[in-house]
Amino acid sequence: MRFEVRSGDRWRHDGSGRERAEIASYAKLDYGQTYTVRTKLLVEEGPRNTAEWLLLGQFHQTEDAGEAGVSPPVALEMAGEHLQVVARHTTQAITTTWPTTKVLYTDAAPLQRGRWYDLQIEVRFDPFGQGALKVWRDGTELVSYAGPLGYNDKIGPYWKNGIYRESSPETIAIAFSDVTISREASDVAPIRIVGTGDNDTLIGNSRHNRITGFGGDDELRAGRGNDRLDGGAGVDKLLGGAGRDTFVFSTAPKPGQADWILDFKPNVDRIALDDAAFRAIGPRGALDPDAFVVGHRARDAEDRVIHNPNTGRIAYDPDGTGPMEAIIFAHLTKGRVLTAGDILIV
Repeated sequence: MRFEVRSGDRWRHDGSGRERAEIASYAKLDYGQTYTVRTKLLVEEGPRNTAEWLLLGQFHQTEDAGEAGVSPPVALEMAGEHLQVVARHTTQAITTTWPTTKVLYTDAAPLQRGRWYDLQIEVRFDPFGQGALKVWRDGTELVSYAGPLGYNDKIGPYWKNGIYRESSPETIAIAFSDVTISREASDVAPIRIVGTGDNDTLIGNSRHNRITGFGGDDELRAGRGNDRLDGGAGVDKLLGGAGRDTFVFSTAPKPGQADWILDFKPNVDRIALDDAAFRAIGPRGALDPDAFVVGHRARDAEDRVIHNPNTGRIAYDPDGTGPMEAIIFAHLTKGRVLTAGDILIV
């Protein structure tokens, strides 16, 4: 499902300050019952979002007679270019004043435009204190909230996805895929597997695994989930398996200690570089395309990551064409071609 909003795209019941393109589920959720929404979300490339508020998806309340319209009890929002999760609640039988609002999460890095994200939302509505909300993105837990959630309505809320925003001049488009709503707990909390300072073999399962090798020459093998693998120091072999996997490099690169990523999938998997270890890499978020080069050496002073698809080597160069030597920190299968969009700074 693709949704596009241009300046002036208004629902006939909206005033001049709002624009939208949305779709809603007919299914109403029961209070006190746990539900899980699973979906893939993509925000298309385009102008920066300047709307004061913009919703990508929401659980919308079913208003009782006589209630004034207020913002939804749970919303996935864009604050500028950053993902934000907001929750609200009130115990008023007829909602006439603004509900209590909590911003539960704001992403430190901007959303990567043109990239599919796997989202899972587990929710239980109860405005009297027994509510709960958990949100995962690509298997990483962003929100874990317990407490009052939702409004004191006779009929429960329902799911909506699409764009709903303050009127703004720029055009924005988003897409959803594989949207499911189920009456169950998601059971997607990641499994954490930790090695030692020795040479470890660490094997995950079909859930979202967080596998850390620490020291030694380790072999890390994940399964079908969206996994996060960090070999640590040493020469490690990393196998992500199916799913959208993140290969983390959290230790400073050293000559002769490059890891082997055995099944990296460009445009699906990611390489995450810790800015505390790669000190000259640049700000957190997506790697600046000007800091990435395909070849066997840096071409200018701004280059920091060098990928040679003929050899599979990935190197970090702290000063580009300066006097410092580039250090190989990873090997991919020969012929795989990276782009800057495959690399994230964390």
